[in-house]
Amino acid sequence: MQIVIVMGSVFAVVTALFPDKIMSLYIRDPDVIAEGAKYLKITALIFLPHGISLVMSNVIRAVGNARLGLVISCLSFVVNIGCNYIFIFGVPFLGIPAMGVTGAALGTLCARIVELLVCVVYMLRFEKQLRYRLGGLIKLPKKALFGEFIRLGLPAIISDTLLGVAATVISMILGRMGKEAASAYAIVVVLERLCTVATGGIASAAGVMIGQTVGRGEYERAHKEGRSFLAISVFIGIAASVLVRFAGVWSIGLYEITEDTRLIAVSMMDASAVIVFFQAVQSALSKGILRGGGDTKFLMVADVIFQWIASIPLGAILGLVLNWSPFWVLIALRIDYIIKSVWLTIRLGGTKWIHKAKTV
Repeated sequence: MQIVIVMGSVFAVVTALFPDKIMSLYIRDPDVIAEGAKYLKITALIFLPHGISLVMSNVIRAVGNARLGLVISCLSFVVNIGCNYIFIFGVPFLGIPAMGVTGAALGTLCARIVELLVCVVYMLRFEKQLRYRLGGLIKLPKKALFGEFIRLGLPAIISDTLLGVAATVISMILGRMGKEAASAYAIVVVLERLCTVATGGIASAAGVMIGQTVGRGEYERAHKEGRSFLAISVFIGIAASVLVRFAGVWSIGLYEITEDTRLIAVSMMDASAVIVFFQAVQSALSKGILRGGGDTKFLMVADVIFQWIASIPLGAILGLVLNWSPFWVLIALRIDYIIKSVWLTIRLGGTKWIHKAKTV
């Protein structure tokens, strides 16, 4: 909680002060930069409530309460859609004007505030295992506990931070391929993220269950659970790939876009149909199974090597230097998913990914 408050505050201040400069990193079009800056000025307020609610909901899930996360997600979904519709298009008889991009940011902010309120109320009034209190924010952690956090938690933070930076760089590469490519990717990523919701759920469940199994010292059972979750992820990946392939072109038709943008979107959707399968497998392995076993250092190395030495350089060369088709550029930018799916599956077959818990 202390870390997310500090980092969230830093991101909020930087985003609020330099929205134009941040947008210019992604795209050259001045009109898009101006609209994006409007969005960023408001989303600067999202970092703290969203970060705190994520920490709370994940910690609560880790001690066995997955229901709260479901309730929060459903509530956030309804609030997000409702507020986005109201603020983007306006409600004249209520005196609410149409605010466009600014309204979209306000809608998202409302959803994040609702998430935070639900988490705080539950944590302080109803949660009985953690018994967390706000006074904990000003207390220093015990030395032994802090050591375990550094050993297992810090690599995961570094890994996810680098993945977040990499996602930003990918958006920058696609944005600098032109406004049409950026618009097409924005369409494709909607369906892609819809499919990866299920894979994210599998990864989260795997991390909690295997983490608890390893914590009890039941290492052989952890192996069996890992193999089971991998099989489930393969099934989910196939289903997601089929969904993207056959629903993708139909979903593109829902948007009012130019013919050039449509053709690029179709090409990217075909690439996404390949990508989502490997995304499902590597997500279950890296964010769930192996992380639940405490193999965070190995995963950090895998993320750094395959994304920063393979995916991003290859994607930048194909997209910005050689001007290859959007299909191959997107495949190149996600080539780390394919490599990690194979490498982490091999890792799962051994025993080194299970790190015995230490008493703190």
